[in-house]
Amino acid sequence: MSDYIFPCVVVRSKEVDLLNNEETLKLLEYDSVQDIMNVLAEHGYGDGKELENPRDFEAILSKNMEEMYKEIYSTIPDEKELNFFKYPNDYHNLKVLLKAEFLETDAKDLLIDSGTIPAEQMEEMLRRRDFTQMTVEMRAAVDEAIELFAKSRDPQEIDIRLDKACYKDMLTDAEESGNDFLKEYVMQLIDLLNVDSFVRLKEIGKPFLVLVNSADPQGEKALRLRDDIRDKLGVSVLTCNCMTLTREDIEAILRTVLCE
Repeated sequence: MSDYIFPCVVVRSKEVDLLNNEETLKLLEYDSVQDIMNVLAEHGYGDGKELENPRDFEAILSKNMEEMYKEIYSTIPDEKELNFFKYPNDYHNLKVLLKAEFLETDAKDLLIDSGTIPAEQMEEMLRRRDFTQMTVEMRAAVDEAIELFAKSRDPQEIDIRLDKACYKDMLTDAEESGNDFLKEYVMQLIDLLNVDSFVRLKEIGKPFLVLVNSADPQGEKALRLRDDIRDKLGVSVLTCNCMTLTREDIEAILRTVLCE
């Protein structure tokens, strides 16, 4: 662990420039992007110069993120140990590139060059449909996202499928690291993703339900969790044991979805 003393010091030194909740909420009160960027410049984001185009702020923030990743990763003994932190950037680029392709737009300014795969290389891989350098989960997700969009023409289908794959890749790496903290960290991110997915599905009117997987689906703990999720999120919830699903269980799930 002594190998990470210096990286920890670097990270902590950067924390002083983070915006607190009050400062973040105050940004909403400004009338222009330039005013916001002037404030962010005081916290190390950009140089505060006048923007030639209001959309330039995205490129400034992306560049700042790339520089931050490079600085922090240059201090750790083995970059691969924390590679899973870069997966969200890979999947962000995949979303941007796929949507740009399908909607026939140019979104290069939205790419982030701090993933496990350089943005330019990712763009070429998609253009050639050569996914050999991607993880197994990433390849499967891209293929499915392309197929889903072809059927629905709904860009949010791409987000949902790729988000799921992203956190699967992150969890796999965290588990392989043997570090309980990293595994718990990713699990909490997945919980937040699930809540976000519920909100998205409700907003676009897609029928769905939540399955609480439990070895004892009729036990007190499973039923309490079912009721808690249903009451807090306002969604349909069923308990089941996914390892022993029967035909009747599957039919009950389908009936519930069809009634949504």
